[in-house]
Amino acid sequence: MCIDCIEKATHLSGFFNYITSLFKFNNHDVPIAHGIAATEIAFDQFTSSLVVATLGELNSLLTSSSITLKLQLWPNPSVKMLNLQLSKTDKVDSYSIHDMIGKLIRTIKANYSLRQQLNIEDLQTGVYMIRANGSDMGSVTLKFIKKN
Repeated sequence: MCIDCIEKATHLSGFFNYITSLFKFNNHDVPIAHGIAATEIAFDQFTSSLVVATLGELNSLLTSSSITLKLQLWPNPSVKMLNLQLSKTDKVDSYSIHDMIGKLIRTIKANYSLRQQLNIEDLQTGVYMIRANGSDMGSVTLKFIKKN
């Protein structure tokens, strides 16, 4: 059933799972929360609007433009230094290191060459993401492991 397509209904039954929606009932907002079984619900003048939540910083790490950079990194896992290699046509303005929940750990200004070394010796052991931010080429994010 397409809830977004319904403008008016006299009777609706079903199950709303993992959706937070705001419904209008006689000109009053009625929230429908996560996982509430909705059997034998009757409405007059039924309209709906879907509320979409985003994850802020983490969400921006998961998206990229249609033109992406080509980035290689090694060694992975790494102890002290992380080597980054761009393709011949790519240009990067900065690199950002994030933990796995998306928290920004460090931003490094690019040296505008195709190869750059980053000192990661002071990072705690764990899994991180490094994002190469290009002004015209979008961005790319890779995962690396820091070990002792």
